[in-house]
Amino acid sequence: MTAQAADLLSVAVRLDECPTELLNGGATEALRALDAAAPEATSGHSGTVTEEIRALWERAGIRLREVPEPGQLFPAAAEAATLLYAAAWALDSESVTAEDLHILM
Repeated sequence: MTAQAADLLSVAVRLDECPTELLNGGATEALRALDAAAPEATSGHSGTVTEEIRALWERAGIRLREVPEPGQLFPAAAEAATLLYAAAWALDSESVTAEDLHILM
């Protein structure tokens, strides 16, 4: 596993295990990990897959920048963790397809 994928996975696990981390610095740490692991790091993939990966990064960034509405912390943290798991997988996988990513998003 690459260092960038491991960082994304680590943050995803923390958000998954403790959703309040989304408000307690977890979102900032996740954004840093996401920025450090740019979608261009997956350059071995075809153009369609690269576009889906960019869309994944964009959606994850939006989710992490938005402060959840009252009562929506747990679903927001779950969505953020899921997107980060997907990003880590996309970085570390040589067989990810556009269809795989489309299903996840």
